Amino acid sequence: MNEEEIIDELMKIKDVGEKTAMSLKNLRFKGPSCFKGLTVDQILVMVKGKKSGLGRVSFEKIIKSVNVDRDHEYTIADDRYKAIKERSFKDMLKLRFFMNHDFKSEEIVSDISFDTRDRYLAICKNMKKIRDENKELKDIDPKRRKECRKLYADKFENDFRLSEFREKYKEDKSQSRKCEYCGISETQIKELIYKEGITTKRLINRGHTMEADRREPNDKYEFGNVAICCYWCNNAKSDEFSVDEFKPIGRVICAIWNMKLKSIHSANLIPTDATSDKFLDEITASAKKYFDLSISPPSKD
Repeated sequence: MNEEEIIDELMKIKDVGEKTAMSLKNLRFKGPSCFKGLTVDQILVMVKGKKSGLGRVSFEKIIKSVNVDRDHEYTIADDRYKAIKERSFKDMLKLRFFMNHDFKSEEIVSDISFDTRDRYLAICKNMKKIRDENKELKDIDPKRRKECRKLYADKFENDFRLSEFREKYKEDKSQSRKCEYCGISETQIKELIYKEGITTKRLINRGHTMEADRREPNDKYEFGNVAICCYWCNNAKSDEFSVDEFKPIGRVICAIWNMKLKSIHSANLIPTDATSDKFLDEITASAKKYFDLSISPPSKD
């Protein structure tokens, strides 16, 4: 989303005007869903040290408004679905535009041939070409973009229904939502955040809830190709690795999470099967050795 869209999205929260929305945007909040499931104390930890003019009372009102205005069971799932639909559209628009600036709007819903995808991937290796194409894409006629978006949304919603995504993502209050790659749950993430076991600045708009990843990155979003995963695994897997290629990386991330959970004295560790325990022990030992070395004073010898 661009700056204006973020401001508009934040102003959907009851009693949030343009000035408050600007302050929230500067804190890297992007919309009502960013506050879903958070406590005021958690938010204050996230914005600690950042000047905004907003305090406990302001955030209490915002959280109350978000929970009152959007009280049905699938608000987070619906926001995720909306985001992947928009991201999928932008990817397809870019592909069609890069291949042919004069493509017909109807082509936005056409299947992509292997030849077209190969030619597109070849273009993506040329950074100067990408920069030039992106500049021209920004100037595409707004009416044409709107028409393409409507056509694409209709097809997307028919191929991958919201009800299917809700079934996979689960309701807002679900305690079973966890990462399919490393195994961490949202409950464990929230515990780490609250006890400052996670400190990334990305927490303003990512990390609190599970995300949706394409198992096979070059295939489209559909029920069988969507994995529910944490921000960290989604970010690491990117569009490079297949599920099988990423499995050992997910096991390493699992080991690190358990080490972090132990460091805050959590009794809620990520379960591991017997075949993985030895591997995880080895990884944990290696990681612990690294952390110990990184904080140990240099030897005097």
